[in-house]
Amino acid sequence: MTQHASPHPQGDALQAFAGRELPPEAARQVERHLVECARCRSEVEGWTLLFGQLEELPELTPSAAFRDRVMAGVPSAAPAPGTAPETAEDAPPGLFTRLLRQLRSWLPHAGGRAGAPDSEGPVRPDPSGRAPPRGGGHPGTDRIQGLLEGSLSPAILHRVEAHLDTCPDCRDVAGEWRPLMARLDQLGHLPAPAGFRSAVMARVDVQAVAERARRRSLSPLRRTLELAGRLRPRSSRGWLVAGGLGALPTAATAAAVVAITAHPLLSLGGIVTLARWRLTEWVLGSGEAALGHLASLGGGIAITAVQAVAQAPGPLAASMVVLAAGTAASAWVLLRVLPIPSLIASRHEHRPS
Repeated sequence: MTQHASPHPQGDALQAFAGRELPPEAARQVERHLVECARCRSEVEGWTLLFGQLEELPELTPSAAFRDRVMAGVPSAAPAPGTAPETAEDAPPGLFTRLLRQLRSWLPHAGGRAGAPDSEGPVRPDPSGRAPPRGGGHPGTDRIQGLLEGSLSPAILHRVEAHLDTCPDCRDVAGEWRPLMARLDQLGHLPAPAGFRSAVMARVDVQAVAERARRRSLSPLRRTLELAGRLRPRSSRGWLVAGGLGALPTAATAAAVVAITAHPLLSLGGIVTLARWRLTEWVLGSGEAALGHLASLGGGIAITAVQAVAQAPGPLAASMVVLAAGTAASAWVLLRVLPIPSLIASRHEHRPS
């Protein structure tokens, strides 16, 4: 039976792509595949979310005896006769930090991704005391390590290389680290145990991550339309309730006008005049303290505007009329789309004969 190769990248390749650990050519191939494959794209989003949560974990400081336990398992050449044994102060610079990062690389993503591109994290202390000078534009310890490992982005790599060309101190530190890192690169890489990827992805809600990524890619207009679609009534009763709420201000205004015009001792002109007087008294009385405060702050323009509204409430009344007209128009639109005939028809259909 012939077995066809899967068109999807392997899970390890997607995990390495999310961790920015793929070679450039392989990363470009995965990028081209992700443009057309929602399944792999959601899996990469899940790994990215997981890596982001791991990066938020606090960094634990190893104990003082950790380095001794690690160095006890590292084979080293015996010291030459007549020379003192190497102490921690005489150790090559960055040995502790480099060994710790190598141990982390043996357990993929168990403690974060050291040396990631564009990393701006705090610089780890160097137990040897030999570190590039701080301040004055000197790169940090992680930047020099990333330069030697080839994990820096092109822009940061160019800046660090340009600095090393002009700074003998940082250049000496990088030169002392090169032999040590070359020896560490010869160490074997322990693969992840079987089932590691499945165990991790089982705890990640891939569908939720995919939905979050889809919403993030939508424009503000599309998000607004989706929200309006979720708020749209789904039944005839819902449309009736929405229409009633929309027509409520119009009904209240109409009821007030009818009550005023139907009263034998009241006229519309007298009501408008009385409302104008009351509104002027209320604005001037309630806003006296605010006007005084504005005057102390030099708010002459604001005072003029408030006084203009108080002395001429006609524009305010016109605005209220425009608001009522808009409400009436919206109520008319709702009434046009309400399925009232279908309600009547369904009522007659279900009436027992």
